[in-house]
Amino acid sequence: MPNGFVESEIIPNEAMEYEYAIEGAYGEVRFAIRPITLKEYASEEEEAGYLERLEMENSQIKWFLMMTILNLSNGIDFPIKEYNNIQKDLFNASWAGAATVLIDSDFSNKYKYCHIICIHKKDKATSYIFYLSENMELLKKNLRKSVNAISYF
Repeated sequence: MPNGFVESEIIPNEAMEYEYAIEGAYGEVRFAIRPITLKEYASEEEEAGYLERLEMENSQIKWFLMMTILNLSNGIDFPIKEYNNIQKDLFNASWAGAATVLIDSDFSNKYKYCHIICIHKKDKATSYIFYLSENMELLKKNLRKSVNAISYF
C-alpha cells in the first residue's frame, strides 16, 4: 500500500464495477480486473465460453476502453492515448492505453477527474486502474509516481 493511502469502500455504481480501492490525500485509486481465461473452470461450458471470446477480447480492447470512458462521462468521448512498445514493455502488456475524463456518472459523486489506464495481456486479462481526483494538477503530479509501479507479473 502506498504511503498515505488507506483502503476505501467499494461504491456500487452503474458505470463501472471495480474490485478494490485505496484513498489518499490527492484522491482515490480504483482497480478492476477482467480475466479473459481462467486457470480452472467450473464446467466445460464455462471454459468454452471463455475460449470463444478470446479473439474478440484480444482484438477489441481499445473499444472496451472507449465504452468505459463513455460510461464514466455520460456519453462524452475523450481521446485515448495508446502506449508505445517501450511503455507496453514497462507494463508487460500486449496493449495499453490511457485517457483522462470528466466524471459525469454515479462512478463518483466526490471526484471530478478520472485518469484511466487500461492494460491488456493477450489471452490473460485486462486491468483498469482509475485515478480519481478533484484537483487536476494534483492528479497529474502524483500520477507519474504511481505509473512506474504497474506491471503484470
